[in-house]
Amino acid sequence: MSNKRLIKVQLGKEVTAFTPVAATALLAELDDMPKVTLDGLSEVLMDQAGALNPGTVAVFDGAQTQIGWSGKATYQDLPFFMDSLFGVATPSGANPYVYAYAGPLATPPTLRRNTIEFGDAISGGPNYKIPGCLLNKFSLSTKPREAVNYSVEFLGGQLSTVTMAALSNRTQTPLHNSQASIYIDAWGGTLGATAVTATAQEFTLDYDAKRAMAWLSGDLFPTDHDEDIIACTLKGVFKFNATSKAYVDELIGNAIAQRQLRLKFTTGATAIAQFDLPALLTPKIDMWGERNTTIMVSIEAQAMYHSTVANYAKVSITNAVSALP
Repeated sequence: MSNKRLIKVQLGKEVTAFTPVAATALLAELDDMPKVTLDGLSEVLMDQAGALNPGTVAVFDGAQTQIGWSGKATYQDLPFFMDSLFGVATPSGANPYVYAYAGPLATPPTLRRNTIEFGDAISGGPNYKIPGCLLNKFSLSTKPREAVNYSVEFLGGQLSTVTMAALSNRTQTPLHNSQASIYIDAWGGTLGATAVTATAQEFTLDYDAKRAMAWLSGDLFPTDHDEDIIACTLKGVFKFNATSKAYVDELIGNAIAQRQLRLKFTTGATAIAQFDLPALLTPKIDMWGERNTTIMVSIEAQAMYHSTVANYAKVSITNAVSALP
């Protein structure tokens, strides 16, 4: 009998996409088992052969795999996901180390491709691996009095059994809402100059890479993928006060409302996570939410290119990890 509490997820960086490697990092602070979907296709071939039957020949057309999970974000593990979303970063500095990321512009990114293992590491247990995994969706959410949550969706190749690598837990520092700061600056201002205080309640930051697995002639399983523009959105819930009222009044005035947004978490020189998003405030307003009896307002923002920032999305992770395992 297999027990869900024993299930773990670990990954290794591939040298050649879709060529499996042994895992080198055990992921920590997961909320539950991963959700795995095998997306395969088999079909019975229609046969116009003088018989009232659905066919006598079947073929297997191919398959891909999808895996996703949620957990608590940590300063040490965020670069695994950012490497897989924006492209592999070479850290600068010498403890602290800074992993800097930006949305791809002129060329497709060189992504971290992962072999993902999951299971209980017990002989005969539900132990499987997925090669060629690339990150398709990443979400970060924060609420008061809680550790910061994340969720991921990876697309991958052929699912197969595995003897899981024996890996140990690594030191982890979770992001917490108490470490959060939000900065909202004018489009023509300086990003990160204006902290919004006594107003923000919670945030959800979503990245959707809109990637798709691809097959070439001779393939039953994907050996390629298609790249698209990464869609980035930020949804915030604010206490209705003079600060948030100004945003609402601008949006209902049929104006183009653009801001430079920064969501930042820090708990020391070796633990900083910063997410920058030049954005259009979209005229979608929830009037009203409430927190007990306090009126709250929800505002959404959609990333767009800013000439001074020279991008539409930037991320910086600072930690004490010189190189990802």
